[in-house]
Amino acid sequence: MPRFGPGSHDDGPSPFPLGMPRLSKLSFEWRLAARFLKPRRSQALLASVTLLCGLGVAVGVAALVLALAFLGGLQGEWKTRLLAANAHVVVRPVEHRSVTPVELLGLIERCEEEGAVTGAAPYWEEPGLLSSHHHARGLFVQVRGVDPAREPAVTGLDGMTSSRSWELLVRAAETLSVDEDPAGGADGSEAGDSEDDELLPLSLDELAPPPAPPVLLGHRLALRLGVSTGDLVHLVSPQAELSALGAMPRRRSLEVAGLLTTGVAEYDDILAVVPLGSRRARGGAARIDGLSLSVQRPLVSAQVAGRLAERLPPDYLVTDWTTTFSRLFAAFAWEKLIMTFALGLIGLVAGFNIFTILSMNVMARVTDVGVLGALGARPASLRRLFTWMGLLLGGAGTLVGLVLGTVLSLVLDATGAIRLDEAVYSIGHVPFDLRFGDLAWVGSGMLLVSLFSTLLPAVAASRVDPVVALRSE
Repeated sequence: MPRFGPGSHDDGPSPFPLGMPRLSKLSFEWRLAARFLKPRRSQALLASVTLLCGLGVAVGVAALVLALAFLGGLQGEWKTRLLAANAHVVVRPVEHRSVTPVELLGLIERCEEEGAVTGAAPYWEEPGLLSSHHHARGLFVQVRGVDPAREPAVTGLDGMTSSRSWELLVRAAETLSVDEDPAGGADGSEAGDSEDDELLPLSLDELAPPPAPPVLLGHRLALRLGVSTGDLVHLVSPQAELSALGAMPRRRSLEVAGLLTTGVAEYDDILAVVPLGSRRARGGAARIDGLSLSVQRPLVSAQVAGRLAERLPPDYLVTDWTTTFSRLFAAFAWEKLIMTFALGLIGLVAGFNIFTILSMNVMARVTDVGVLGALGARPASLRRLFTWMGLLLGGAGTLVGLVLGTVLSLVLDATGAIRLDEAVYSIGHVPFDLRFGDLAWVGSGMLLVSLFSTLLPAVAASRVDPVVALRSE
């Protein structure tokens, strides 16, 4: 790079005295900007205002980082709990008909041909009223029939209750499958022995009513019903059955095998899980409403559902969890947008402060600007000088704010210092999930605000007439 001085072919006179070591324009403007941000001893007020401006930027950035980390943590916590209690993809007939056992086997085979599918389990669902000795009026419940042997590969329901309670469901499902075996008798014996058995008198065990099927209740539902493990509850199905008195609602007693804790208050309030074969729990025949699937990467469930929809016949409807809970996550997105906009106003105010500080510096350093102009500094150099001042001030505040917000987020998440009422919010403390993408756009956004805040003061400094500035001194 050529040396500044007489005879130089640079784009203007050199701002350096003759004989000064060769320095780039960027180095000159950057160093002078850093020096201008340190007011003289006689400018204590300007120094205080500059410091407060930097702190304002830091506080605004830290607040925005904390808010985004909180919303990200809350959304991640809800997503984790919802996916633990629900399938990633659901396949069911379009006309809400029952899936036959033969049809189910073919459906499972075709779904498992998709490499991303890691598990498949049949299910049935229906609403009902559940009553107990302590709550005779009944409470609304959502009854879900699951295959206890296959369900752990799809959802985490088995981990939301005790192993003994889940084992009771497994044994009940095995017993029901034997009882309903068309090739055998009631106890699984061969059909050829049934004629001899009819000649024998019935034992007391055979005369006794069958045991009540087991059911797992959400712990909040059990609390409202006033029941615990081993108690009986009564399920009333909305589907009626014919009797001597006409159409009557179906009613069946169930034994509470254990309690479920899903972590989602809405589920813990209404969920009742029974073995898949115990469709008889409401007095009807066993049937299957659809197939629940799990995938390797839940975030790409929509793409997997699309491929399955192309693979399966058109009379099957394929939905994924992003569609099922679309309203919830849309509400999260709007909440995040509104929170970002509200706290982003702090950054905008910090930008106004940078504008004020630079304007005060231009007025306080009119003589210095005039001297630089007299030494040959071009207007473009003066504009870059004050632009660097704003960027250095905003950049320092942004860096401090990012570090402060990051540290606070990590500490608050690790310690769980901010407690919540779990009965209301479904979580015991405020979670924080810090993401690099949020830090990147918060930092870049604040630097952009700082840059725009420097435009008018920088243009005003470049228009200072050196003669008038030196004469006023």
